[in-house]
Amino acid sequence: APNTIPTAAKAGGNYLSSLLVGSEARRHGYQEGIALDVNGYISEGAGENLFEVKDGVLFTPPFTSSALPGITRDAIIKLAKDLGIEVREQV
Repeated sequence: APNTIPTAAKAGGNYLSSLLVGSEARRHGYQEGIALDVNGYISEGAGENLFEVKDGVLFTPPFTSSALPGITRDAIIKLAKDLGIEVREQV
């Protein structure tokens, strides 16, 4: 998304956006926050990727939603596919 921190910058140690997401969540009484991209779609948590299982399908936001590509995310997607679980990267 054009108005968010590039994922390469996040991977390089720029955690300001994650700190802001977490801080805002705690200010409203929550333990964890969920970041949205500039279009209002779910992107990621303050320090983790997000997944949802619905009707036997594993959903996760695509990288185009400013989600940080990560080793754990890749491993979960690969494991799900190896187990025959359909994976959809969509908003």
